[in-house]
Amino acid sequence: MGLFKRVKHMATADLHNFLDKVENPVSMVKQYIRELEEQIGQAQRALSQQYYVERKYELQIEELAALVMKRSRQAELAVERGEDGIAELALEEKLKNQTKLTLYKSQYETIKAQSDLLLEQIKRMKEKYDELQLKKQHLFARISAAQAIQATSSAITPFDADRFNYGLSRIEEQVGRLEANALAGRQVGEVLQAVPASNQLERQEEIQKQLAALKEKKGFGVSLDLAPSTTNGN
Repeated sequence: MGLFKRVKHMATADLHNFLDKVENPVSMVKQYIRELEEQIGQAQRALSQQYYVERKYELQIEELAALVMKRSRQAELAVERGEDGIAELALEEKLKNQTKLTLYKSQYETIKAQSDLLLEQIKRMKEKYDELQLKKQHLFARISAAQAIQATSSAITPFDADRFNYGLSRIEEQVGRLEANALAGRQVGEVLQAVPASNQLERQEEIQKQLAALKEKKGFGVSLDLAPSTTNGN
């Protein structure tokens, strides 16, 4: 069952490819050009045959016309000589050839008309052939332009104004957060720098208190000034 399905899919794909080629305007024009070339070739061969037949009729007509004139002169000479029997025979041949000459001329005119008609058809087919060649070039140019436009359109991403504005808002928000964090960090640093100074002062006062207590314990007297001395010497 799977094999039959695969074969069916392959056949369907081939059919679609064939239809795509058939519906391709350039392929269709090329096909018309090939068919027209074949028709022009056949018509030209037929015209060559027509010209050959025409020439044969022309030669036969010339021969019959000459024979009719010859028999006519023979009949005249026979009458002048009083040879009526010979004159009758010459006139009989003349009439037979004249009848044949009339028939050949009629056939020749028919063939000549057919040749003229075929020649006109060939001219029209060649005009159509040139037109199709120009059409093919025009289609090539249009298809190339369309493909270039399509490629350019595919390469360019559509501009989304809402998405762009939203992105800018997010960026501005992030920058604002960074600025706030930087300001907060600077303020905390200032506070941290101020804390050690106050702690140092308290520590110095504590040292003086403990020193005074030791002096009192040792009997050296108590100094009322607990602040650190700023004088050097006495």
